[in-house]
Amino acid sequence: MADTTPEFKVENKPYRWLKREVEFSDPYEDYAKIWRLSIEYTGGGDFMQNLLYAYIFANFVATEWASDMMWRNGSGKALTQATDRVNETQRHFSTWWYYGPHHPETRKSIDIINKRHKGHGRSYPGHFSDTSEYTYVICFTAISVDRLRRKLRLSGFTEKQKIAAYLFWKAMTRMFLVEFPGQDWKPLSFQAFRRIG
Repeated sequence: MADTTPEFKVENKPYRWLKREVEFSDPYEDYAKIWRLSIEYTGGGDFMQNLLYAYIFANFVATEWASDMMWRNGSGKALTQATDRVNETQRHFSTWWYYGPHHPETRKSIDIINKRHKGHGRSYPGHFSDTSEYTYVICFTAISVDRLRRKLRLSGFTEKQKIAAYLFWKAMTRMFLVEFPGQDWKPLSFQAFRRIG
């Protein structure tokens, strides 16, 4: 019997227009656009987004405080309504990535997250006060697409995309509240993101 398995060829080339758009953009001014293009058009669609979620999420619940928050003695949404939890997170990510850090829709989405964290903080005092944990989550998120693409032997981020990723997430971090507002975020570059994440 003949092998009827379809043959798939992976092209390791970004869309030509996308490459040009990134090349002609200033990462210091157009970082939100570069991030959006880098995620939406080279992210691999729903499959890659779900793979990224699984890859990222597993790293976020590694600490005791994070796992306590997520599992909540067996009543956490990650356990009881896992699909809804994934969809909700993906919806927030998509909002941030599409609109960028300075858009009202992003602000609205971040406000929802901050209110939720504040509410959980009442039940889990101290779990939202460690800025190094927040820094790790942000850094890991910022580098995850580049890192995963390289692991899959696809092209990683260009230098402009790295600068844009850093600036995008630097702007995003200023909107997230920790238990004690006003704490500083430390990473100074994409390379620092790599060391932390």
